[in-house]
Amino acid sequence: MLRGKKLILVLIVLCLAYLAYADNKPAFTFAAIGDMGCGCSDQAKVARKMIDWYRTNPYKVVITLGDNIYGSFFGAHGGSKTLFAERFDKYYQPLIDQGVKFYATLGNHDLETHGGRDEIQDTQRFHILGPDGYYSFESDAKVDGKPLVLFVSLNSPDLINKDQADSIQIGWLSKTLTGSNAIWKVIYFHHPLYAPSGEGHEPSVRLRRALEDVFVAAGVQLVLTGHNHYYARMKTQRGITHFISGGGGRDLVQPIVNAYTIQVAEEPHFMYFEVYPDKMDYRMIPAEGRIADSGSISVAIPKEPAKATKP
Repeated sequence: MLRGKKLILVLIVLCLAYLAYADNKPAFTFAAIGDMGCGCSDQAKVARKMIDWYRTNPYKVVITLGDNIYGSFFGAHGGSKTLFAERFDKYYQPLIDQGVKFYATLGNHDLETHGGRDEIQDTQRFHILGPDGYYSFESDAKVDGKPLVLFVSLNSPDLINKDQADSIQIGWLSKTLTGSNAIWKVIYFHHPLYAPSGEGHEPSVRLRRALEDVFVAAGVQLVLTGHNHYYARMKTQRGITHFISGGGGRDLVQPIVNAYTIQVAEEPHFMYFEVYPDKMDYRMIPAEGRIADSGSISVAIPKEPAKATKP
C-alpha cells in the first residue's frame, strides 16, 4: 500500500512539473544573424550550429541584419543573384526545407549589385516584402487578439546614403508603428545607432537623430543591427534594448566595452529569442563553445521623464 501511495505521489509531481513546463513554453521563437554571406568557413560553422540548435529549439523565422551576400574577389559584386546558391542555399537550405523563413534587411554590400534589387526581387529566399527594401510583418502568434510581435525592417543604407533623411521611409515607419497594437515591436536594420569602441564602424549618429524619437514614441522595445563583425549588447537607451549581431561569418573585429556597452564578444555567432506576452528571453549562441550571453527583456517600456518647461 505504501509503495502504491509513493507511486501516486511521484506521478502527481511529474504531472505538475509537466504542466509548469507546458505553461512556460514561449509563444513564438525566432533567430537573428548578420554579416554572414561570405562563403567562408565561419559562415559554415554558424549555419551548422543554427541547424543543430533548431533540432531541439525550433524557430519559424530568421531575421537577417544585412550583408547577406558579399561579393567574390574576382567575380560578382555583393548582392548578385549569381552568388545566391553558393552563399545562401549552400548553408541554410536544411532550415528552409523545414519551413523556416528568412526575412532579410539590406546591408551596404547587398547594394553593390543593382542597388539591392536582386535580393528584393527574390522573395522566395529573402522575403523582403517592400519594393524599396523596407517592410513589416507580424508573428503568427497572437495574445487576446493582438499580434505578439511586429517586426519592422528598415533600409538603413538608403537612409545613410541620401543627402537628407528619407522622409518617405521615416513617415512610413511612424505610421506602421503607431498603427500596430502588437505587444512587442522589434526593429532591425544594418547600421547600429550605438556601438562599442575598438575596431569596426562608428555608430550612425545621423540615423539615431532621425529614428530614435520615432522608436520611443511608438513604444519600440528592441533594435537589432549588424554591420560590425562582433556581438554587442548595449545599455538600455531611452527604454530600448540594442544588440549588434554581426558574427554570421565575415572576418571578425575586436569590440571594446565603452559607456554604451554591457557585453561584447569577438565570436562567430547567431542570436535566438523566445517571446512571451510579458518578456523576451535572448541568447547569443556561438558557433563553438558555451552560450556567451543571455538574459531577458521586459515588455514594459519605462516612460521617459517629462521635459522641464520654462516658467
